[in-house]
Amino acid sequence: MKNLDATKKTVLAIGALSTLAGVTGAVLAGNLLEFFLPVYAGFTLVGTVVFHRGEAAVA
Repeated sequence: MKNLDATKKTVLAIGALSTLAGVTGAVLAGNLLEFFLPVYAGFTLVGTVVFHRGEAAVA
């Protein structure tokens, strides 16, 4: 379980950095389409970590 928590933190950090870098680049360049991939990938990684339930109990 401890390994899963470390993996979640790592994926969350990569997603947050990717989103931050993409948004910063888009604002500085004034063109979101050039930085669509890092923003999309960052949001996908962050969303995966946030909405991951772990081992769900089957009723």
